[in-house]
Amino acid sequence: MSHAEQTRLAVLDLYSRTREPVTAIAARFGISVSTLYRWRQLQARTRSLAPKPPSTGRPPKMDANTEASLRQLVTTHPGQTLAVYTRLLAETTGVKVSEVTLARCLRRLGLRPPTGEAHFGPPKTGIAPTIYEGSS
Repeated sequence: MSHAEQTRLAVLDLYSRTREPVTAIAARFGISVSTLYRWRQLQARTRSLAPKPPSTGRPPKMDANTEASLRQLVTTHPGQTLAVYTRLLAETTGVKVSEVTLARCLRRLGLRPPTGEAHFGPPKTGIAPTIYEGSS
């Protein structure tokens, strides 16, 4: 939670003009002593007490255009695994994502992601899966 610049100025103003203990000032404003000292250092270093803008993190690889391309891939190439869709997406858009990211995106788009070797529909090759009989 970020404190407004006015609050920061009020804390540091009180700190600079009184002999009140730092712990009492911090308690009065509901902040920690280390926060008060950090604000003091910030003001000395930058001459400003404006809070930093919130960190937005890494931008998503799957933007609206990439999601539209993925939807088109699923429509034109039904019955593929996540690995195939991941490769096709990289080839068509240049966006490389993991299979987990791709599955998350498919769910967000309302499409059922394949699990394991499961497919969206019947395989395009028409070859039935091989059934291995185990020895007991």
